[in-house]
Amino acid sequence: MEHHASAFANAPMTRRRKAAMIIQMLLDDGNTLALVIGPVLATWGGLAGVFDVTAAMGALGLLVVVFWLPATPELTEAGR
Repeated sequence: MEHHASAFANAPMTRRRKAAMIIQMLLDDGNTLALVIGPVLATWGGLAGVFDVTAAMGALGLLVVVFWLPATPELTEAGR
């Protein structure tokens, strides 16, 4: 009977691995896009243009965090 318990104990780790794999794929795709888009931006707006786009994307990321992500729930003593 313990075999069933150990099989269920591994289920959350499987979801974590899948999430980590998806995040890693997105990071890899972002690096690939940067290698293609970076020289195009540098040709279009020079090095200052690359930094301007980087600053705009950072500001957009902050807006997403502040206005789109849900608030973190408070932990209770039972949840710790």
